[in-house]
Amino acid sequence: RFPIEISGGEMQRFCIVRALHPETKYIIADEMTTMLDSYTQAYIWRVFLEICAERQIGVVIISHEAEILSRLCDDVIAMKNLYAYKIKPNKLNFENIKTMILIH
Repeated sequence: RFPIEISGGEMQRFCIVRALHPETKYIIADEMTTMLDSYTQAYIWRVFLEICAERQIGVVIISHEAEILSRLCDDVIAMKNLYAYKIKPNKLNFENIKTMILIH
């Protein structure tokens, strides 16, 4: 099939696989699973993070989804008005915060 013939979800999954190249040291996962249903998101995150841990790949996750961040991370850095704030995932509050970043 040609690239124009695949769905957005298929394209996202292809990009994830491509990012897991054997020489990869760090991955920036910016809204990596936003176009996928919650079941597929959970499955992809679980497998993705297992592979990254096994290969010792550093991961930075950027998301606006508090539930994903609270399940995946130990610490969150929230950006507001060009300032960074380190917060615990169970203290996530998206009022007035535009971007949440996880370093896993």
